[in-house]
Amino acid sequence: MWKSFKNIAIWTLLYRFRNRVLLVLFLALMLPLVSLIHSDIQTYLELTKRLDLLIYFLVAKWLIITTSLTTMLLLLYRWIGKDKKEPKKSEQNPTKSSSKDEKIDDLLNRSKLRSKKEIYFEK
Repeated sequence: MWKSFKNIAIWTLLYRFRNRVLLVLFLALMLPLVSLIHSDIQTYLELTKRLDLLIYFLVAKWLIITTSLTTMLLLLYRWIGKDKKEPKKSEQNPTKSSSKDEKIDDLLNRSKLRSKKEIYFEK
């Protein structure tokens, strides 16, 4: 029973946050891909004896890696930070919700409800 509850909880969370999870997974899988591409470029430059260009590719590799890592960390921080937000507006201001209730009661208790077209044509 515990195993099925655990599976249900995991799949529910994955379904609920699937966009964020997919984005973080994409960024995490991008890191080894960038390293693989860089090693291929490095091998090619060694074979063609153009090692002077290697520094540019190294800088580009680390820019991509740091950008991916900071994006992942910011996404995770925002994801975790949403759980700690303040309560909803309806819970903060009970006076506004009561005024909404009064407006709804006023509309329901009217003898005749008119649309905007009817009001316009009466003028």
